[in-house]
Amino acid sequence: MARKHDRPIRTAGSPARTKGRIVEAIVAAMHDTDDVTVQQNARVRPLAGGRPREIDVLIRATVSGYPVQIAIECKNERQPVGAGQIDAFIAKLQHVGIPVRSSIYISSAGYTRGAKERARAAGVRLLLLTGLTEDRLRTALLGAFQSVIYLLAVCNTWRFTNDVAAIDSPADLNCFYDEGGQLVGAVGDLVWRAWHEGRIPSTLGKHAVHLQLPVGWRHIIRGRPSIPFSLTADVHVYGLAVGFRGEASHHDLINIDTNEEEKRRVNAHFPHTLEPIRLGPFRTEAELGEVATSHPAPIRLEIRIRLPRIELRRLLWPPSQEYSQKLAQAVAAAHERGESGDEIDLTTLEVPSLAHLFEPVWLTQTLKNMLETPLGESMAG
Repeated sequence: MARKHDRPIRTAGSPARTKGRIVEAIVAAMHDTDDVTVQQNARVRPLAGGRPREIDVLIRATVSGYPVQIAIECKNERQPVGAGQIDAFIAKLQHVGIPVRSSIYISSAGYTRGAKERARAAGVRLLLLTGLTEDRLRTALLGAFQSVIYLLAVCNTWRFTNDVAAIDSPADLNCFYDEGGQLVGAVGDLVWRAWHEGRIPSTLGKHAVHLQLPVGWRHIIRGRPSIPFSLTADVHVYGLAVGFRGEASHHDLINIDTNEEEKRRVNAHFPHTLEPIRLGPFRTEAELGEVATSHPAPIRLEIRIRLPRIELRRLLWPPSQEYSQKLAQAVAAAHERGESGDEIDLTTLEVPSLAHLFEPVWLTQTLKNMLETPLGESMAG
């Protein structure tokens, strides 16, 4: 579904002219993409010269260096389009030299049997436009509800399989080193990279994520390098959601022969003056689905946004610059007291909050190097 924030389409003139122009404007907007030029009420000169003929919507593009034109005829009348109107459209295209077999006819009231037969024989595509008011003078406006869901990935456990019989400290499994023995990253970096690169689903709930090591990464356990056979992180994706009420128009172009939707356009407006509705947090898709029941609307839009940082055992990861500075100060103070600093409660240095979750990630050189290092082969789960 395309989501637009355009101004409502407005036309002026007599009711009959307004009815035609509104369909032309809608159709032109539905076909307007970056790779084509769309012109409404195009004036095309006949092949043999003479007065230009009007094409309701003309699409121009270049394919392999050759110009291509597709003509669209739009009708917004009370009665279905008949065979005579199809014949008139075909004659006009032949007059100006636009291919008939690539042309499109769009009606808001349907087509007679004769029109369908004539169009099929000539290769004209017939489409039905929906989404107008009963008088066909305006776009029908419907109630709309938009959900903006901020996704938070929380990881508290991970599991390794390796060739090490015993370890001196579980902390040895958290850090990774390069071939020269330099620290290059931690488990949190791997979980965050998988989140950053979209390898963790955006679906709310629990996920077992098989992580990949960057090329050259390894543990050092009891002075010996060890590359794990597998590494799996247990990640729970939560949704922090807000909602907005507004109004929207909804137009479909339906293929008359197949009864299938070929194009859809939703033009939604959500006033900035209205306060957002707090919806979350949500733990599962089922909980999120209850929003549809509590906030019903004919048009529903949903946006999912991954928060830039993840939560890792009550810490926000990657560490922020402020957190790293606080940690360095706390360690220095512990050393001055003759302590090792191992007893520092890391969770007190930066308490997870919405404000901190929205902070841009501090891309240290270590983090940049990690992101630039290609991943190795997938480890078995």
